[in-house]
This record gives sequence, structure tokens and C-alpha cells, in this order.
Amino acid sequence: MEEDGELVQIPVARYLCHRKGKVGADADQTFSLLPHVVIPYKRYTAEVAFETLRHFASGGVKGVLDELQAVQEKLCDRTIRWIVLMFQAGFHLLMQAEFIEPTDRWQPALIFLVDNCKGGLPELMVAFYEAESRFLLGTPSQDRKKPQIKRIG
Repeated sequence: MEEDGELVQIPVARYLCHRKGKVGADADQTFSLLPHVVIPYKRYTAEVAFETLRHFASGGVKGVLDELQAVQEKLCDRTIRWIVLMFQAGFHLLMQAEFIEPTDRWQPALIFLVDNCKGGLPELMVAFYEAESRFLLGTPSQDRKKPQIKRIG
């Protein structure tokens, strides 16, 4: 969903996995290649999520809803807080990768970094992936650990 509330369809490429070696029966057979503007399992583009963070940093949840009127009916407190946590985790990844100087004031530092990145958030996300071989925002399903289930009895 764009900032103006318009739904946008984004094609997602699906690929067949050709792993070599021993692969268990529960291994993934296909995988998706998500465009860099899409955050896995969320319906908002990275730019809308970042604008949500920007308005949260200046006015909290109310600030987000006041500023992003076009999408405010779709945003809820839970979604806004998830976006903030996602960017906080992304900020810590950026610090570990030395994309940004260590600081306790993560929101203004991240906003400054994105605002001063030549291509904005999409370019920062691509640069991070190229440097670290992992995603800045969100984790694709094939990289998530499957829960360990123990039988009882």
C-alpha cells in the first residue's frame, strides 16, 4: 500500500530450488524473490513504513495517524509498534555492520542516515544486502528457523 492509501500490485518472482546434496523431505521446494521495497509479510512498502517511523519519532502513535491520513484507517497501534520495532532491529544491524556510528538515539540517527543516503531507504537496503548478504528489514521464510517440536510420552 502506498502512502496515499492506493493499493499497488507487485509481482513476486517464484523459483524452483535446485539444491545439491542431501535434502530432507521437508525442505523448501520453491522460494520467492521479493523486491527490495517489500517487507516480508506486510502490506506496506518500505517507504510507507519509514514515513510511519518518522512521524512516530516526532509525535508517537497520534503523530503517525495525524500525518498519514490516507492510510490511518489501515494502520493500528499494533502495526505502528511493529514498524518501530522492525526499524529498531534494522538500526542495530546497521550499527553491527558499521553503516552507522553507535548511538543510543537510534530514531534520529536512522532518520538522518536515510535522509542523507543518495537513493533513500531503497538504496540503503540494497547496499546493506550487498555488503552483508542479509536483509535489513524482515527475514525471508527460507531463512527462518523452524520450531523444534518435542513429542511428549
